[in-house]
Amino acid sequence: MNRRTFNKLLSGATVGSMAPGLQGTAKAHPIDSAGEVKFSTQWPHQVYRRLLIDTHIPDWDPLFLSRFDTAEYVDTVARAGFQQLMPYTNSCVGLALWKTQVGQMHANLHGRDMFGEIVTESRRRGLHTAAYFIVTRDNWAAEMHPTWRLMPPTGNTHILDNRYGQTCANTPYRDYAVACLKEIVGNYPIEGVFIDMTFWRSACYCASCTDRYRSEYKAEPPRVIDWNDPEWRKFQAARERWMMEFAQDLTN
Repeated sequence: MNRRTFNKLLSGATVGSMAPGLQGTAKAHPIDSAGEVKFSTQWPHQVYRRLLIDTHIPDWDPLFLSRFDTAEYVDTVARAGFQQLMPYTNSCVGLALWKTQVGQMHANLHGRDMFGEIVTESRRRGLHTAAYFIVTRDNWAAEMHPTWRLMPPTGNTHILDNRYGQTCANTPYRDYAVACLKEIVGNYPIEGVFIDMTFWRSACYCASCTDRYRSEYKAEPPRVIDWNDPEWRKFQAARERWMMEFAQDLTN
């Protein structure tokens, strides 16, 4: 398959122009055991040709992802000489591509475990797999849970005008993200997880951040960025510590 055909395949995964046999129907897909797979390379130190394909695909059009062909997709990657594939579990859209009891699944999958299918087919072809999981950039979470939104100094309107919703690590969004990761790690034979976007989009002044700062420092969080101001530097140090705690919660 040449590059043009591969691009057509990716387009078909989005607009539904390929793989007429699937027709978007849900299929149960068993996850194989780690012991059944034969790899020609050892993860991670022998694996150099790794592939990540952005999959920020919403479900407002019923065709999006409805005819995704797992076998052809993985076959193309394998025949291109890659050793590892990093399939998306979610995206900035916030919809789950795995079989979840925690998050909101992509509607056009109709319960189909797209992530699980890719993992199983990749392992069958001898490809290592690591999951891609993005945090804090989450349209679904920001839309469904307003109190989880990051609140910049300019207010929520600034966030809602952006391409993707922004959530705050000090809100209950943290518990939600941890629960999603536990579900993924506990149910799929993956060899790693790449957790993306563990940083602040901007300073946050949501109720959770403001209350926490007041509790820890007995002061109001400063709203003017001034690196010569010790109060701003104190706030920045707190934000760095909070984000590190969030990252540790996700990886523990």
